[in-house]
Amino acid sequence: MRWYVNYRGQPEGPFEEAAVIEWISTGALVSASVCPEGGNQWMGLGQHPAFAHALMPPLSDEPRESFGSTVTLGTFEGSKKPSEIPPPPEADIVELAAPVGSRTPRRPIDGIDFEGQLPDNAPAWMHHAQRMIAGLRQALAQGNVPPATEAGIERAWAGWELDGSTERQIGRLALLLEQAHTAVRDSTPETFTQVVQASAQLVYRGMPKHARAHVNSDDVEEVVRQFRDEHDAWAAVVHATARLLGWARAGAGHSAHIVRLAIENYRQGQPPSGPGSG
Repeated sequence: MRWYVNYRGQPEGPFEEAAVIEWISTGALVSASVCPEGGNQWMGLGQHPAFAHALMPPLSDEPRESFGSTVTLGTFEGSKKPSEIPPPPEADIVELAAPVGSRTPRRPIDGIDFEGQLPDNAPAWMHHAQRMIAGLRQALAQGNVPPATEAGIERAWAGWELDGSTERQIGRLALLLEQAHTAVRDSTPETFTQVVQASAQLVYRGMPKHARAHVNSDDVEEVVRQFRDEHDAWAAVVHATARLLGWARAGAGHSAHIVRLAIENYRQGQPPSGPGSG
């Protein structure tokens, strides 16, 4: 793709996209209007995802894996538009409520160390963690646990490990997706397809390598294309992140395993299984 560039009061070009990216990367071009060859819509330099990425300085402690793999946290330097995610917790998509525990031990249980007494004002997560520790110790002591308990432990492990992604990788991808959402929502009918393709390329190359092993570029383009119909940037970013990092797939797999075991136990008339269940 080639671009006309206006940075001295009059259009020049067209120039190859790679050349424009190089000028940006070297600091020769920091502010301009651009228009794709054959188009009639001028836009700011940072409105095209590839140019916006070139305007971003790399994260100092993490080298670029490839095009699009890093972002400037907090503000996208291309558009100078502050990031609007995440929203305050009270405005989140889903209000999470912890389930009533029925599979982990409760006090008093002989032979199980609850790691001492929690303070009176201990938050809920501390109580949940304490009971999980006790349940895991009981499972380890048994050595041979029911399949449902094993599946629950595997699901907890996957959640604890974020299915293989680091917080840094998650944050970087989420901010790239926010940028893509903004670009797609701001696109015109004439530039929509072009913006989707460029944004998808930016996002795909910014994904962790382990995620790219399970998601191809067409999948990413479809995710980005759907941004046109989602006005809520936070909802769009959360759903897209879960899909691209495999959380939705992993969650469905763990759910299928649990449901299968529950159906089999129900048909056989077996009681609930797991530490602490009665």
